[in-house]
Amino acid sequence: ILKSGKPYQTQILSGDAGGRGLVVQDVDAPTHIVWDRILDYDNYANMVPKTLDSKNYKVVPHKPTKANNFLEKEIYTRMKVGF
Repeated sequence: ILKSGKPYQTQILSGDAGGRGLVVQDVDAPTHIVWDRILDYDNYANMVPKTLDSKNYKVVPHKPTKANNFLEKEIYTRMKVGF
């Protein structure tokens, strides 16, 4: 699927009314642009097909450590997706 340029999508159900979605796609773009798009949760409905709504409900800032100097924050996002 990825070699054809199409995304791989799946849904993992959890309980009666929720779950997780997973989408994987190869992208030919500079790393900083890819990360900017991934972290732009407020605009997912404009960028990601079938995404109806997306809002961050919790952001936890972190100070980098020797063990993990890349983690700046944890972002908890609720997305509404129509399949």
